[in-house]
Amino acid sequence: MARPLGAMGLWGNEAGARAATLGGAFVGRADDVTAVFYNPAALVFFPGLRLKAQVGAWDYSLTARSMREEGATTIRQRSVRTSVFLSYVFKDRIGAGLGVFPAHAWDLRWPDYWPYSSTVTRNTFYAFAYRGVVSIKVLDSLALGLNVDALEARENWNWVIRTPELDVFPYYGRTTSEVELKGAGLTFGAGLFFKPRRNLSFGLRYQHGVSLKLEGRHFRKGVGVQRASLDVRLPAELAGGFRFRLFDRLSLQADVKWTDWSRTSPWRLLLGAQVSGMWDFVLPQGEKVVSAAWRDTVSLLCGAEFALSPVLFLRAGCGRLPSAVSRENLHPFVPGFDENVLSAGLGYEGPFFSIGTGERLGDMSVDVFVRFSNPSPADSKLSGFPLSYSSRHLVLGVGLGFIYGQGSGAEP
Repeated sequence: MARPLGAMGLWGNEAGARAATLGGAFVGRADDVTAVFYNPAALVFFPGLRLKAQVGAWDYSLTARSMREEGATTIRQRSVRTSVFLSYVFKDRIGAGLGVFPAHAWDLRWPDYWPYSSTVTRNTFYAFAYRGVVSIKVLDSLALGLNVDALEARENWNWVIRTPELDVFPYYGRTTSEVELKGAGLTFGAGLFFKPRRNLSFGLRYQHGVSLKLEGRHFRKGVGVQRASLDVRLPAELAGGFRFRLFDRLSLQADVKWTDWSRTSPWRLLLGAQVSGMWDFVLPQGEKVVSAAWRDTVSLLCGAEFALSPVLFLRAGCGRLPSAVSRENLHPFVPGFDENVLSAGLGYEGPFFSIGTGERLGDMSVDVFVRFSNPSPADSKLSGFPLSYSSRHLVLGVGLGFIYGQGSGAEP
């Protein structure tokens, strides 16, 4: 059976449905429990017990076309990402929160017989975060927040090796190398939230970078198994933003986000001691290196909200998300694109009641959104990989939240 082809490249992850609707501009607003992700300091401004979950359906396609000869390879991936957040505020001064969400992810699955299968046929990386947050209101209009993240990461890297001594097998001297690695680590972040007036707020957030050591095995079909390891550095981020309500029905927000990709070292896969084998074949030790020439990025995000009624809101946003890999150095291992993202959606914020008694139990929020990006084709000048890339990205999502206790409502 042929393996499924798929692609999900480096693309900005939005852990909250409301933020995704607003183009990702949420650091200076952060007015729901997803502040755990966007700005931990803002939690204390929104009292009560709050719970929110998001589900997003991703559809991503990527085409690599040779610039030397006719023919193109197109891969496509559909996936679902989820995130969950919980918060509670004690005596209007101290807030605490928990969150579970994907921190970084990409998934690329090229066919086994495409021209560059000796470099990569699969590169799948997932880093999942389990975050704890504390927020303290130091003044009536100013709060500080701190978060600690426990990260769990997995990497799968496959490629095809031509092995003439194995030409007795049906693959005619071709074997697949599969690397399965996993690791964990801790990192931290901090936030500041300032709300001098009801219609104006500012936010600042910093997330520290972290180095992870992933360990596992390299399995070559028909040959054997050996130990393998990979050092990965996830980037630091610094973001700031504001929200301004022009009048009762219309508000605007904007963020600027810097991401420290340039300190991400080349991917160096270390192949160690062999632990098992077939016949007399010996797996070579050493390293396999892919340098993607990472660079820092500065993203610009903005959004607008219009209140159709006291409980129904129309939202839209846009963002400029530069690629961490320059166009000249696009690599099939991790291709990236300069993304111009458009988003739109609807939100409901109002009470919910007991089905049996009709008693008001609290407030709820429902956010639905769509995000789309279709960047211009990019030609790689990387030696040995004369490819022209194009892609398309679509996300549909919904977020559902509940608020119990004092301070029910989205806006204090």
